[in-house]
Order: sequence, then C-alpha cells, then structure tokens
Amino acid sequence: MSIIASLTRMWLTRSVKPFTFKNEHDERLPFADCETLGLYVHLPFCKSICNFCPYCKVIYSKERCDRYIDSLLKEIHLVGNQHPGKKEVSSLYFGGGTPALAADRIGEMIAALNEHFIITEGIGLSCTRIM
Repeated sequence: MSIIASLTRMWLTRSVKPFTFKNEHDERLPFADCETLGLYVHLPFCKSICNFCPYCKVIYSKERCDRYIDSLLKEIHLVGNQHPGKKEVSSLYFGGGTPALAADRIGEMIAALNEHFIITEGIGLSCTRIM
C-alpha cells in the first residue's frame, strides 16, 4: 500500500491500526424495528490493489471469492431467519472491491436476500473496470 493510501486510511479511520478481519459478530442484528433500511453487500475482491482506495479489499482468486460468498449466503439466512416474514428495505447495493468479479454469483445472493427482504426501490452494483 502506498504512503498516500496509508495516510488516507489513517485519516479516515482515525487509527494507525491496519484493517483486520475478525471472527466476531453480534448474535442478533436488531433491524426489525428500523423504519428505513437499505442493504449493502461488501465483496472485497480486486484484480489489483489501487493506491488511492482505502477500503477493505484483497486480491481476487476464484476459490477465495467462492468461499466468501458461500459464507455470506449462510450469514444471510442466519440473520434473515431471526425475524418472521420479510422485512421491507429500500435498496440493495453491491460494493467493495470489484463486485463484477463475482458476476456469476450475484443472482444467487439476490435470491437469498429476496427470501428474507422485499427490495422496494432497486438494486445497484459498483462497476469498476476489470483488468
């Protein structure tokens, strides 16, 4: 990571600590009482790492991406099954690194989310050039 990207990350996060993935999460996500809710799916995979990008990302590999999405699908159902019925949400957005690298699995993720949520206003996908 370049010095500019490192400094930008430190300024944005107000921390000198690097990003780390941890196996910690809340047992429940209390979204049932939210009046307005949008969903964001972070797909942290990139073909190369840009110097300017401060977001959590890793170099793409098909195997790693598939493992990530398999775990994400389990998490969607784990959280979605905590509440009866379907929760209405305004939008669904795929972002992160380059979500288009997982284009073959986007439909699968949307289908899983549609089992638990009603998306009322649309679905967006961050499109970055794949090199």
